[in-house]
Order: sequence, then C-alpha cells, then structure tokens
Amino acid sequence: MAIATLIKAELVAPRNAVPELLQSLEQASLLHVDDVHDGIPDALAEWEDREPVDTSPVDGVLASVRWILDLFQRFAPHKTGMLEDFFGSPPAVDAAEFEQLVASVDVPAYRAELEQRLAEYEKVVAELEALRERIVRITPWAELGVDLAAVSRSSYAALTAIRVPVAAVAELEAMLAERGGHLRLAPVSEAAKSAYAIVVSLPDDLDSVGVALRQVRGEEVELPRLPTTASDALQAAQQQSAELEQRRDRLAAALAEQAHERRRALQAISDEFENRRAGLDARSRIFYSRHAAVIVGWVEETRRPSLEELLAVHHPQVRYRLSEPVTDDRPPVKLDNGRLARPFQTLISMYGMPNYFGVDPTPFVAVAMTVFYAIALGDFGYGVLQILLAAWLRKRFRSVGETRLFLTMFVYMGVATLVVGVLTWSFFGFSPGATAESKFLGFLPLVSPTRDIIPLIGISVGIGIVFQLASITAGFVNLLKRGDRTSAVCDNLAWLALLIGGLAALGGMFLSQLPLTLAGAVLPGGGGGGMVWGAVLAAVGAVVIVAYAGRDSKNVVARVLAGVVSLYGIVGYYGLVGFFSDGLSYMRLAILNMTSAFIAFVAQVIAELFLGGGSSVVMVVIAAIVGGVIFVFFHLLNLVLSMLGAFVHSLRLNYLESFQRYYPEGGRAFTPFQRTGRFYRRANE
Repeated sequence: MAIATLIKAELVAPRNAVPELLQSLEQASLLHVDDVHDGIPDALAEWEDREPVDTSPVDGVLASVRWILDLFQRFAPHKTGMLEDFFGSPPAVDAAEFEQLVASVDVPAYRAELEQRLAEYEKVVAELEALRERIVRITPWAELGVDLAAVSRSSYAALTAIRVPVAAVAELEAMLAERGGHLRLAPVSEAAKSAYAIVVSLPDDLDSVGVALRQVRGEEVELPRLPTTASDALQAAQQQSAELEQRRDRLAAALAEQAHERRRALQAISDEFENRRAGLDARSRIFYSRHAAVIVGWVEETRRPSLEELLAVHHPQVRYRLSEPVTDDRPPVKLDNGRLARPFQTLISMYGMPNYFGVDPTPFVAVAMTVFYAIALGDFGYGVLQILLAAWLRKRFRSVGETRLFLTMFVYMGVATLVVGVLTWSFFGFSPGATAESKFLGFLPLVSPTRDIIPLIGISVGIGIVFQLASITAGFVNLLKRGDRTSAVCDNLAWLALLIGGLAALGGMFLSQLPLTLAGAVLPGGGGGGMVWGAVLAAVGAVVIVAYAGRDSKNVVARVLAGVVSLYGIVGYYGLVGFFSDGLSYMRLAILNMTSAFIAFVAQVIAELFLGGGSSVVMVVIAAIVGGVIFVFFHLLNLVLSMLGAFVHSLRLNYLESFQRYYPEGGRAFTPFQRTGRFYRRANE
C-alpha cells in the first residue's frame, strides 16, 4: 500500500534505430518517456542535432476524421444514455479487426466524396429555403385573379400591394374615401391578424396612400414579379418544393447510410492516428546527436527485468543505465495499493497525484471515505440498494479501468453502510422490534438518528477530531520521509502534543467532576492525573510552537510574535480556531444521517396513512397502490439525494479538512508510452 517504486531509465540508441525502438516500447507499455530537453543547459541544447518532427500529415488526417465523424453525427446521431456515458467503456476489438478497420477507408478521398455530397445536399436545402420564402410571399395573393407582373405602377395608375391589421381595414378604406373617390381598396385575403389588399390610385396620390398606411400601422409589400397568377405560381412552387424535399431526404438518407457503414472504421482510424500523434510527440522528447539519440524515462521496479529483456533480445545495439531516483529528480507517480484500497485511488487521481517522495494517501482516504460515507448514509436498506446498483452498473456497461474501480468503491462503501445501518437499526426508515421505550435485543439501536440527535452529533465530531489528529500524524510521517525533520517535529509533532494534551486535560477536568461508584460506595471523581499530564503535554507543544513557528525570521521578537499568532491560526501550520472549526465541520455527517432518516420516516408515515384507509375492497386496493407508489418514490428520491450528499460531503472532508494537513502535492501521473483509444480498447485490456 504505497507509491510504486520507479527506476530511472536512460537509453542511448543509434539515431536510425529510434523508430523501431519506440515501436517496441509502445507495444511493451513499460516506459514513461520524459522530455530530455527539460532543464538541460543552453550550451548542450545548442549542440543538439534535433530531428524535425512533422506532425502536419497526421494532424491533417485527424482533422478530416473529426470532420467526417461530426458529419455522421449530424445525419445519423449516435445517442447514448447518461449512465452509459459515465459508466460505459470502449468496446474491445482484437488487433486484426482493428487493422482491417483502419485500412478500409482512404480518408482524404473519402472526405472529398463526402464534401461533394454535402455540397449537393446544402444546395438543395438552400433552394428549398428560397422556394419556401416565395411560397410565403405568394400565398396571401392566391385569390388575386391577375398576373402578378400586372400589379405595378404606370403613368396613369398605381396598384399598391399592402398589408394592414384586420381591425384597421374599415378605417383605412374610410380614410382613402375621404381623400377622393378615385382611391379604391380591393381586399384580397386574410391571414392570422393581417389583411392583404390592393390599393388602386393615381400616381400623384401615392404619398396620400403612404400617409394613410402609416396611420393604421400598415405597410407596403412587394409582390414577386411572375408572368402568371398567384394561384398558378403557388401550385408550381408547392410541386417544386415537394420534389426538392424528396431529393433532400434521399441525399440525407445516403449520408446517414454512409455513417452506419463507415462510422466504426473512422473511429478506429481516429484512435490509430491519435496514437501516431503520440508517437511523434514521444520522438520530440528525445535528444539527438549526429549519430545517436538519448531517451530518458521511468519504469516500475517490478517490470525492470522485462525492460532489460526487451533491450537485450530485440535491441542489443541500445546502451542503457538504470538507477534509483534521487531528490533532484521528479519521478512520476503510480499508486500501488491492495484490493481493498485500490478503488479509492480514483479519488486521488481526481485531486492530483502526490509527490513521489511523500506518502501514499490512498489507505487513509479509503478508511476516511468509507467511515464518513457510511455514517452519512446510515441505512441498511439503502446500503443493499447501493451495492446492487453498483454491481448492476459494472455488469450492464462492462466497465473497465478507472470506471470499474469507481463503482467498486461504492460497493465497499455500501457494505460499510450495512454495518452502520445495523448499529442504528434502520431499514428503509423502519426499526423492527424497537420502540422509543425498548430496544431490539436490549441494545439496538445503539444510536437512533431520529431520537438520539445530540449523541449522534457528538459521535460525528469525535470521529472528526480523531481523523484530524490522524491527518497531522500522516503529515508528520510524510515530512520525515521527505527528510524535513525540523518541520515534522516543530510543526506536526508540536501540534499533536498541544491538541492531544489539551483534549486529555479537558477530559480529565470533566471526569474529575463525576463521582465514581465502587462496591456501593461513592468515591470522589477521577481523571485528575490525566488532567495534569494533559496540561503538561499541551504546554510543551505550545512552547515549541511559539518558539519555532516563526523560525524563518531572524528577529527574536518577530519570531516569538509569529509563534504566538500561529496558535490562533493566522500564520503557521495549524491553529486552535482551525482545529475547532474543522472538528465542527464533521457535524455534517450526523446531519446528513438524520436528514435521510427523517425523510424515510416521512415516507413510512404517509404510506401507512394510505394503507390504513378504504371502506371497501376496491378502495383498500387503490389506497394500497397509492401508498406503495408514494413509499417507493420517497425512498428512491431519498436514496439518490442521500448517496449524492454522502459522497460529496465525505469527499469535501478529505479534500479540505484533511489534505491540507498532510497531502504531499506536486506529483504527476505515471503514463507509460502505450497505445490508447477513445473509441476502442484492445481485447486483452
């Protein structure tokens, strides 16, 4: 249960042997390849005879593949559910099938073909849109029995096409009549709240017509100049529109068919060229001289023999040196934990890898997350449902890798929830055999979330204090491992002494006020010794903190002042206020448990109200169905909300309250040079 030990590998190969060597390393998936150029002197960098790496051909293919896949998604969307997106894994494919898929499509030629088809499709769509606009313009004039081209202006008369609100037609007609009998309004049609008409006037009256239109909020519209009637033009346009729609649908169906036939091949090509791009990136990390190349990387100590065998058998011309990492190195990090702790590595990856020379926080996080989550959820029935749900998701979506570990983590936390559910004797909000006056078997529940509120909060805060002290201890171990003994003793150990001593003194003071009973005799309170020794230990810790918290300052007064202020927590490693607030933050575990319990209790009460109603058989059946639906709905809702709340808040207590006490940040993940895939994975992975 630790960070895997890595070995630094330095390889020197003939320059012309680099492609073959990289191919072997990729297939073996052994070596994390570092960039040799990071940190090398400028003089040495100038001496390098760097090999140009042209990524443009590969990038061009990847750009074309992405364009084609986007086109496929447009005409034949590949839809997946939310659960599949989150918990699913790429399908497995063997090497022979994968290579066949990659070789089945000439990407540049295929893109050119699809671009031609798409251009034809978009041309039809544009023609169809223009035709639909024409239909919209013609439709109101379908009842006009003259050629549209005839509705125009001449030197003797003017025909003006207008659109006005229906309610304003009579008003407009009256206004035109007032301006002279030679102005005529000829209504044509009505659509929605608008009326369409022709105004017949002399050319000199056009200004008067315009004024009248503005007064009734009307407007002049332009008719299409067609040498036919509106009804004939509309019929022709509708027929042409139907033909264009059929042609558009045929082109779209042909593109969708291409998507169904070639999507798998294009996805395989995408994975293949992404790996080729990664290979080119790996080549750019290598240092080249005129005749040789230097590769620097990291290999797991357990796989060191495999690397040595690979180089000896397949690349005897390569010279190499394998060495232990030193403090100036920055090795990547691979977490290597046992079966029980391994699923919780996903939480570490989410946060960021620890420093290679620090401690592995996974075991601590595994215990903390399991305990916190179990307390927050805290119901036996919910624990069973969570285990079944996580197991079903693993099987249904064939999860692998990190996704499978994530679901397995929920199985483990579900098992812990069963234990807490038994201790609180909670089964979907029921407590069979237990009442407010009596307990099941005389001791269950040990704590009732709906009745023992203060004890439950006290237990949560107590667990929080224990984990905060454990976090400080983990930080102490981490600093010792990294060789920083001064900080380990003057910060972590001193605060441990202060906090443990202070808690012991407070506990002794409390116990000293309680009378003890022995053989029927009442004795004075105990705990005085613990109070004294606790006070001494706390005093020693406080003195060390005051003396050394400001050790970076050369001024004695400033040093002591910084130490005194650090007790509060403004500066320094920790603070009494911080410890107090961190401890209270764990109250959320009890509150989440109580919230879940009360919602379950409400579901039980409402369901019982329905189950107890009904004066006839039919009403009893209806009441039972309604009560059952309400019961199931409330519990499903409560399960989802409780699982989400328990996970998020448990994660927060680790990331915020605990990690800042001990987490050795600054690591980077160990990613061996190997083939990967977004759309496919190899069958043996």
